[in-house]
Amino acid sequence: MKKIYYLLLAFALVLPFSCSKPGSDNSGSDEVKMTDPATKEVATVITFPADKTPELVAKKERVRVKKFEFTEASRYIMTFEPATKASDEEVLVGTYTYKDGVYTLSGIGSVKVSGNNVTVTPASGEAQSVTATVVPTKTSTDAQANASRTWKVNTVIVGLVGGNTNVEKKFNGCNLEEISNYAKANGVPFSDEEMNSFKGAVLNEIILTGASTFILSFGNGEDCLTGIYSISYGNVFKYKLDQGNIADNGSIEFPSNSKCKLVIHNKATFKGTEYNGTLEFDLSEKK
Repeated sequence: MKKIYYLLLAFALVLPFSCSKPGSDNSGSDEVKMTDPATKEVATVITFPADKTPELVAKKERVRVKKFEFTEASRYIMTFEPATKASDEEVLVGTYTYKDGVYTLSGIGSVKVSGNNVTVTPASGEAQSVTATVVPTKTSTDAQANASRTWKVNTVIVGLVGGNTNVEKKFNGCNLEEISNYAKANGVPFSDEEMNSFKGAVLNEIILTGASTFILSFGNGEDCLTGIYSISYGNVFKYKLDQGNIADNGSIEFPSNSKCKLVIHNKATFKGTEYNGTLEFDLSEKK
């Protein structure tokens, strides 16, 4: 499923004339300093040693937790692998609350941190104490501090250039089923099987963190595209997604408190045709 998600996102790519160019100085990123998100002071990355990974239940199976990232904006990002079989690592995103050194993860359990001693208590199961690498997250610039929060997609402008296709359209939210129907109607040769993969796929949140993590979270956070990002020269946004080795740049702007415009560029070759373009997101902070 993830492969077809990033394929469509790589397609949903145009509009250089309507987007700020990387390096332009009209972003306002250094003029708007946003109110700190709710959990900025307790944002932390916890990495467990390979031979002492705590276990708990996630997505209805027993898993080994490799890393927790607690974001500035009340989201946990849990990196894990199945405990009973060899498989690629996965990511789960959800909400958390914090009090007195304890992170409480919705539907998962709790994580207590005291120095490098970390106690993971599953929602049902015994507490497990591990010595881990605990690194508090700090942002280095106002632009990164502005970006490091959870974002809701208000609208996205999708453009596509490739072969006989040269189109653009603005969508409310980011519903991949709706966007894929538009792309197919305008010449992208998706098969019926590929179209079925987009059904019900809605980009629910874009998460950026002070630890440079970039998450595209679908639905309830069980399907995620993951990667890293950086911001330089005020508004140049560079990113790399783990799935499909997608990497490129764009721009990021903060028009006002709790508002963001994120533009990302890319290209993809699909069934012999190269497509180019841009996704232009209008975002608002999600509490």
